[in-house]
Amino acid sequence: MRQFLARFANLFRRGRAEREMAREIASHLALIQEDFERAGMSSREAALAARRAYGGVEQSKELHRDARSLVWIEQFLKDVRYACRSLLRAPGFTLVAAIALALGLGVNAAIFAVYDATMMKPLPSADPDRVVRLKRWFQRYHGDDQFRFSYAEYQYLRDHASAFSGLVASYGDDDEGMAAQASIDGSAPERMPGRAVSANYFAALGETPSVGRFFRPEEDRTAGANPVIALTWRFWQRRFGGDRSVIGKSVKLNGLPYTVIGVAREKFSGTGLDPFEFDYWAPLSMVRQLDPASKDSTPSGRTYQVLGRLKNGVSLGQAQAEASLLLRRYLSADHEPDRTTALTLERTRYLDLTDPDDGPGFEAAAATMWIVVYLILGSACANVANMLLARGASRQREIGIRLAMGASRGRIIRQLLLESVLLSVLGGIAAIPLSVIAGRSLWLSLNVVFQTANLNMRQPDIRVDSHLLAYGMVLSIATGMLFGLAPALRLTRLDLNRAMKEEGSVFGARFRRSRLRAVLLGSQAAVSLLLLLVSGAVMTKARDAAVSNLGFDAHNALRPVYARPGTRARQFMGSPRPVG
Repeated sequence: MRQFLARFANLFRRGRAEREMAREIASHLALIQEDFERAGMSSREAALAARRAYGGVEQSKELHRDARSLVWIEQFLKDVRYACRSLLRAPGFTLVAAIALALGLGVNAAIFAVYDATMMKPLPSADPDRVVRLKRWFQRYHGDDQFRFSYAEYQYLRDHASAFSGLVASYGDDDEGMAAQASIDGSAPERMPGRAVSANYFAALGETPSVGRFFRPEEDRTAGANPVIALTWRFWQRRFGGDRSVIGKSVKLNGLPYTVIGVAREKFSGTGLDPFEFDYWAPLSMVRQLDPASKDSTPSGRTYQVLGRLKNGVSLGQAQAEASLLLRRYLSADHEPDRTTALTLERTRYLDLTDPDDGPGFEAAAATMWIVVYLILGSACANVANMLLARGASRQREIGIRLAMGASRGRIIRQLLLESVLLSVLGGIAAIPLSVIAGRSLWLSLNVVFQTANLNMRQPDIRVDSHLLAYGMVLSIATGMLFGLAPALRLTRLDLNRAMKEEGSVFGARFRRSRLRAVLLGSQAAVSLLLLLVSGAVMTKARDAAVSNLGFDAHNALRPVYARPGTRARQFMGSPRPVG
């Protein structure tokens, strides 16, 4: 270990080590020269005899360097410096290749940024790793009712569970929520979707209001004469312009006045399964007033989602075992139409897709999107590989000289691969900020589509973080190895005699007949044509759908949606009028 640490330290004090080695060799030569001078030689003859007696000075230095340092790290650093100089000598090639890779990597990283922000990151709450969502499993049905519990089940779990510092319930966590008709300051009625939550909802999730306060326990027990609501930050900004005097104002929901008591933080947008925005929270005691159809929402009165915060020192497995035992105990005397077989705890995420009516469609769309972006990246790799092959025609003499002087083929392949990886890393550095911009634009485009159905999507936290940086780095290195390996192998398979005599001979006549070049060009053309055909087909279908003649006036016409047995029909609001 001491030898390793000393060798590692010498990497950062190479100049000092070189000076010490030079002084030590000089002192040895001086001592030997003195011995020869005492034997009667002149100073010149003694110096030459001392060098002969000592042996090869440069060979000794190389042996000393090998013994004092980590050779492979030094060689790697030398290769990096050489690769940087090589790329800087061809700035035009470096710029074009980096831009091509930045586009391919940027599109790929943009999709990952959206996926990471929606499917991998927890909900924005305090200490989110300890917030879990309760999920039940049935004998037959596995739709979104897996996250729904009755209020009696929630009460029993809340009163008997000891593994949680708090259990909360919420109602209306689907795309429509409680879509009440609101009147603000005497204005015309407008649609105002909201959620109903237990009084301890915000405290258990570790949330503090940006303005005002949240619910008190007594405000959740009964539907009092002075009901209250808390606003989401975006609705407060959009409807009230961020006016802090909104606290205490009255908002009419379904004809009943509600007092605004607080505004949530900007980053907190609720705990719903679907990524849609809403405008307010109300106590659970006001569900019947805000959603008169609540008693028909789900079978067996299961209308509430339940979340909990684990106590410090309690593991997920311990909490799951306790919650599962309590639920089985509660349901032991209950005859369910579809028996609950298990209860599990899941970490919260921005987006949870569990409905079999929605999940496969999303998964198919996501898989298609990943295939498309990887095809784009593959096309960029083929393009840069062709550029490396073309650039190799001007480097064959350089590579031939290095091979002739004793450089191993493996060392040159490593050098060429390092240049490719540096190119890819340059493209990745440019792609990271591009991916964030593209990811946000993609999400805004999706939001425009959903706004046609009066649904606003919550804005996920798409930003440069450790996940995106790690993905971009791994993808950049893998991409550099992918497009750089074949050209590196091809460039080092040289006829040294011809390479030394004639510049471009190997890649002159033979380069035009290269099978590798033909494969790369063919694959790039095939991928580009495929992407153009798919994009054209999608745009054509979208245009046809927008301008198609249905044979009747479709404005404000509604289509009835029926639910299959065991599933829940989604309600679509509108303003119908007779047609036809």
